[in-house]
Formats: sequence, structure tokens, C-alpha cells
Amino acid sequence: MKILITGGGTAGHVNPAIAIADTIKSKYPQIHIAFAASTEPSDKARELLARTQYRELYTIDICGLRSPIFHPGNIRTAALMAVSQVQAKKLIRKYQPDLIIGTGGYASWPLLAAGSRMGIATLVHESNALPGKALMQVRGKVDRILVNFPEAAELFGCPEKTAVVGNPMLTGFHTCDGREARETLGIEGKYRCMVLAVGGSRGAMMVNRYVFDMISAMAKDHPDVLFVTATGKNYYQEYKEKYSETGLDKLPNVRVSEYIYDMPVQMAAADIVISRAGAMTLSELALMHKAAILIPSPNVANDHQYKNAKALGDAGAAMYGRESDFANGGLQARVQQLLDDSEKRMFMRTNIAKFSSPDANEKILREVEQLLVKKGRRA
Repeated sequence: MKILITGGGTAGHVNPAIAIADTIKSKYPQIHIAFAASTEPSDKARELLARTQYRELYTIDICGLRSPIFHPGNIRTAALMAVSQVQAKKLIRKYQPDLIIGTGGYASWPLLAAGSRMGIATLVHESNALPGKALMQVRGKVDRILVNFPEAAELFGCPEKTAVVGNPMLTGFHTCDGREARETLGIEGKYRCMVLAVGGSRGAMMVNRYVFDMISAMAKDHPDVLFVTATGKNYYQEYKEKYSETGLDKLPNVRVSEYIYDMPVQMAAADIVISRAGAMTLSELALMHKAAILIPSPNVANDHQYKNAKALGDAGAAMYGRESDFANGGLQARVQQLLDDSEKRMFMRTNIAKFSSPDANEKILREVEQLLVKKGRRA
């Protein structure tokens, strides 16, 4: 049995793909799983897969559309759309998968489209409330569509083959305990609270700015609080220099990195998490019952991150606001409020837990099994 999983670009596509692979492997270790992503240097697939058991990664020459649609770079995209279809067919003939699973990212489209035409079983999972362009393009071709949000099911418009299952979670998010995590990080008993701030694998300009301002204002006066932040690839060098110039990197309670690879451990140890409001991040926060401050990205289609954050905020499960609300000490004020009010943190933790889907991995595995049986394949 062979399965090809295609999900690349950002960590938000790659991590669900890895989580699905891990879930399948946990029950069927004999199944061979390979991954496919784009050749773009910014694609996180190669970097993240290097830290897993999966070593077989194929690549397709494809890149995403830029806005506006008449952007000169889209000429290259149009050319690659034709090239990628040829490459996808060659890859499928070479690997001969029994099933192709797509989790989004522009490399998903050519492989899912080609696979469906060649009679291969195809399944997709969409984490966000607003489906991405790659998966929307193949919704009429694939055999099964799995989603996290009911809103996404409606937008796909294929009720007969769509199921709401939640988001697949990496194993650590199910098993990591707060105390054990703090012991693993060597901080147990050293700090009263830990504040974790992340802005995505590539980084977020305004999140980095607000977090830097917040840490600059608070770190020296709060030696009992550990501040951990990941700047993202695009901003690491800039903020590495900023933290160095201000001497913040010399403080024992400030830790700055480009990317956090042990996120289940770091998140389990944290008392307060500052993040964007992407679907995977919110699922992780809910599963681990974290008090969160959400800074939705304004640079996403249909403002879906703000809608995600508002859903949690209205339920008392998180603090949130427009990006501009966190300027001029806005983030600092919210962090200070949560540091001073342990009861509010607990209230938020209790409420965000209601948004978790702890059985999502099992539901996805059952869907995979049922599709393979339907297609005359057995693991």
C-alpha cells in the first residue's frame, strides 16, 4: 500500500499533512508514505519533513497566484500550471500511489487533478473556514472532502462527499503535559509564567513589532516571567539585531528564535500564547486549553482570521482585536492583564477547550480506511 500526501508552502499546510501521515502510520506501519510539495525555496515541506520519519519528498514546479491578477509574476505561474500537470502525471506513474491526500498549498492542485483523472483515490482536508484556491479547484474531482469548519463544507458545495472532522493534530499536542513540558525545557520552578509569541513560519511584520515593544517594556521588570518568541524566517535577522542592540537577548527570561520546531512542548509549557488566528493554531490552542491573545492577519481572503478570532472571543475563549488595536502598548496591556489575573486565564482555558476536536485524527483515519475499501484497496 502506497499513499502520496501533498501539502506544502506554509507550515499550516505541512503540519496537517504530517499529522495525517503519523495517524495512518500508527495503525498501519507497513504502509509506505511519500510527500510532494513545490520546488519554491520558501516551501516549508523539506525543512519540516527533515525532522520526521518521512524522507521521501517529491517536488513539482508550481507557484501561487499573486494579487492583483494582472501581476507580472502570474505569467510564470500560468506557464508552470501546464508544466506541473505533466510532472504530476510522471510522478504518479513512478510512485503508483493507492491514495493521494491533499492538505492545501499550490502543489496539491496538479497532483490531485491528475490523480483523479488517472483513477487514483483522492481525499483532501481543509483546515480553514475559507477553503484555499488549490483545493477549491479540485472539489468536483476528488472522492472525499474533509473539513474543520462547517462553513468550509458549505463553501465547497459538495455535501454528498464532505464531512466535518476537525483538524489533524501532531502527536505531541495530544500527549504533552504542562509540567513535563516545563521540565523538558528546564524552566520548571524558575518562572511564575511563560508568555509564548508566534506569528507563523514566515513571520508577521506587525506581530513582531508589537511583541518586541511588549518585551522591551516588560522583560526587565518581570524577571519571573519567561518571554519566548519566534520571529519567522522573513524577520529573524532584523529582530535578532534589534534584540541584540537593546540588550534584551542577554536577559535570561527572553528567548528569541526563527522558528519553533518543538511547538507541542513550548505551547504546553506556556501560560499565555500570542498568535495569529489561523485554523491550525486555534485548533492547537483549543486542544491544549491555552489562554490566548489573538492578532488576526488582515492580509487574508474575506478577513477569515478575524472571523475565527471573533468566534472564540465572543465565547470568552480568547482576547482578540484588529491588528491596529495592539499598537501603542495595546499588546502589553493585555499581557499584563492576564499575568495579573490567574482566574481570567483559567476562565479562558475552560472556554477554549470547548472548541477542541480531540478525536479528529481518529475520524480522519476512518475516512481514509473507508475510501480505500470503496476503491477496492485495503491497508
